[in-house]
Amino acid sequence: MQKSVSVRAQLLLGLVLTVLFSHLPVLYTLFYHQITGEPAAQNGVLELCKEYRGERAVLDGRWAFYWNQFVINDRAAPNGPDAYVNVPGYWSDTKLEGKLLPADGYASYAVRLQTPEISVPVTVWIPDFGSAYRAYIDGRLVSQSGVVSKSPKAVFTTPLSTVYPITLSEGEHELVIETATTRFSGLYKAPVMMSYDKAIQENTEKSAGRFALFGNILFSSFVLLMVYFVAYRKGLRSAWLVALVVCVHLRLMLLTEFFTFWQKRFFGGLSFEATNELLFLVSFALKFLMLFLYQEQFGVHFSQKEKIFLVCYYAGIFLVHFLTPYDFYNRYLDILIPAASFLLEVYTFCKIYFGKPNLQPYAMLVFWGTAAAVAGMAVDSYYANGNIYPDVSLVFPLCIAVYMMLLSVAFILRMLKVHREYEQSAARLEMARRQIAMQTEYYDALSSQMNEVRALRHDVRHFAATLALLAEEGRFDELRRFVAEYAELAEMEPLPVYCDNAVVNSVLGYYALRLKEKTSPSTASAPFPKPSPLWTATSASS
Repeated sequence: MQKSVSVRAQLLLGLVLTVLFSHLPVLYTLFYHQITGEPAAQNGVLELCKEYRGERAVLDGRWAFYWNQFVINDRAAPNGPDAYVNVPGYWSDTKLEGKLLPADGYASYAVRLQTPEISVPVTVWIPDFGSAYRAYIDGRLVSQSGVVSKSPKAVFTTPLSTVYPITLSEGEHELVIETATTRFSGLYKAPVMMSYDKAIQENTEKSAGRFALFGNILFSSFVLLMVYFVAYRKGLRSAWLVALVVCVHLRLMLLTEFFTFWQKRFFGGLSFEATNELLFLVSFALKFLMLFLYQEQFGVHFSQKEKIFLVCYYAGIFLVHFLTPYDFYNRYLDILIPAASFLLEVYTFCKIYFGKPNLQPYAMLVFWGTAAAVAGMAVDSYYANGNIYPDVSLVFPLCIAVYMMLLSVAFILRMLKVHREYEQSAARLEMARRQIAMQTEYYDALSSQMNEVRALRHDVRHFAATLALLAEEGRFDELRRFVAEYAELAEMEPLPVYCDNAVVNSVLGYYALRLKEKTSPSTASAPFPKPSPLWTATSASS
């Protein structure tokens, strides 16, 4: 009972920590301006704090919006903005001439920055942005990503941004961001202004961190697969484990933080926006494969109907994502669909918490690793959709690294436990074999005496007839000699009985025979009681 309460307490604590961890960045974003005191743009004007000296500042608010125009590269003075829109946000939420804009297309965003004199070079860029863009301050390029074009076929998107420095004097400066997309419709992530040197340092540190985490995950996966193949003979194999490891690595490679590195090496130069369906498919496959991990580690049974329902459910979500027009999806489903994908985790948690789980050894390690992975996926979902301002790009790889490490440790400890149990069983088996050998030798000696007794009993009739014949004929000397010879042949030393317990008696008899072969005869006694039926049954079960 106490163990059950402890498990439920850990499950509840894991749920609370997962929800809190997942939503702290959301709460920070909701109250960003109250917490930091940073201003937001109003109708295309943003006045930075007088104390600003190149720190990280989020440039959100209402920007001027120019549909189907490249304000800088068209070199045509715009007549005025088509609208003022929220940044971050999707332009597919904007109506022009009574019609909502489509997801694909191109446009320009502009804001007039009123800045104090900044002594260090700065830059403006959009971290981990999925669409193509070019950012200009006073007509000078300060950052870019991908290929921006008026033709949707020529648009190429990649999350990697290249930044350039610019020095700003006190006064008003015009920031223009030209963007083109085939899917994500506009500045759904907020631009960031910061010191150029800090931006370069941040990118360098993030690159080092992400590849250190990827190496850690790769090593943990290697250890886990080695444990899997070693444990193959121990009956601990699970084909789903191999598939889960593959999905984990595919999911990492599709992240904005890793995709740029793998874009040409693994995905054949495919545009980042074009891999969005693959990202969802891998994510759903990973979630479904976790079901078998829950089932194996927590002893929770999922019926065939439940598995079919979950497969159909995730297939339905994927088809909605795949078939829904991008503008409609960005407008209404960009949060709903990712949130709905966590049904399996919620359902499994309820099934474990309110049921009677049969936990495998070290299953709680797997639970805490899974809680970290789920929290990481939730945070990454918010971050990828531009719903949070903090740079949490490394949170998901970090959570997956913790998940894979705890999973590897749990399986290693479990395999070692099974190995110890095998060794103990082998030792008990060897002891049983030795006892059986002792009993066999003792019973062989006993059987030999019994055979001799049978032979003597068979010769008794002939012995009596010979005695009678010699007595009738008066051949008493021969009679005495015959009786003496027969008595010498029939003489045998009985095997000793030490106690009423057959097993103990046979072991003692074995060692008595060995002692008799090497030394003079000896005597011993063992007041060991005859085993009762209850004692025998208990010994057999243990």
